[in-house]
Amino acid sequence: MKIRLFLSILSLISLFINTHFIYAEDAKTDTTTAHSFQASVTTGNNQINMGKKQEANILYIKPALHYSYKEGLFADFSCAYFPTFNKSSIDNFAVGIGYNFNLGSNLSSSLGYTFTKYYSNKEVSASSPNELSTSFGWDNPVIAPSLNLSYSFGSIRDIYTGLELSHSLDFDHIFCSSDKLSIPLSVTTSFGTTNFYKEYVKQNKITKKVTKVNAKANGKAKNNTGSTTTTTEVVDYTTINTKYTLTGLAFGTSVSYTIANLSLTPSVSYQIPFNQPSDLKSSRSIIVSFQIAYSF
Repeated sequence: MKIRLFLSILSLISLFINTHFIYAEDAKTDTTTAHSFQASVTTGNNQINMGKKQEANILYIKPALHYSYKEGLFADFSCAYFPTFNKSSIDNFAVGIGYNFNLGSNLSSSLGYTFTKYYSNKEVSASSPNELSTSFGWDNPVIAPSLNLSYSFGSIRDIYTGLELSHSLDFDHIFCSSDKLSIPLSVTTSFGTTNFYKEYVKQNKITKKVTKVNAKANGKAKNNTGSTTTTTEVVDYTTINTKYTLTGLAFGTSVSYTIANLSLTPSVSYQIPFNQPSDLKSSRSIIVSFQIAYSF
């Protein structure tokens, strides 16, 4: 009931706000380029989905192609390959379509749908191949807030809310007249249901390390401990709370250097997960990535 109510509210808000402004925007003279593409390749040590990451850091390579029409209609195609999975083919591919809305006064919104085909259950969101999403943002020179809402579904269903505050430092003409340097700083708070994460822990039998102290043979003194033994045990996935709650907090930054149509962007974020299994400690981690992109 809650998921259906959330989905209805998401759709109504998006349609009301975006329909109200789209005719006003279409009435203006359009001077933008009709078609544009961006090809990119991204690599990193982990990926974040709805505030959750894969338990172990795994190197990935992700080529992608983005198409936009008059800065409104857009389509995306991407695929991912994880070398450590010991497979010769790709591990997933995704296709998406949506629309960006310029609401005026530095306000923007988007509405989209993405389908992802997974070839294994080793990825944290493998049980939710479909996603409906919308976002709202206000761009300003001090603090730019944005709200992201999504509904994912497949063998299980989840809702997600992301609240982000960001500030960007921009510098033009660093080495020549056609280059630019951008350094965005952001903090993101994630809320949602976590059926997808519970399914991930269950299907992959996520383990934890357990250290046990072996008492010495004489055992006469209470504090007379012997050696320690480290073993692995399967995490109890039933302790994961799947209700709507705080799921993660992230602090991130990147350095994007653009010259003409080429951009290079290294990124780093510090992830603090919440709502972990009771017998699995919250593993704070640093996520790094690097992207090279070309627009045409």
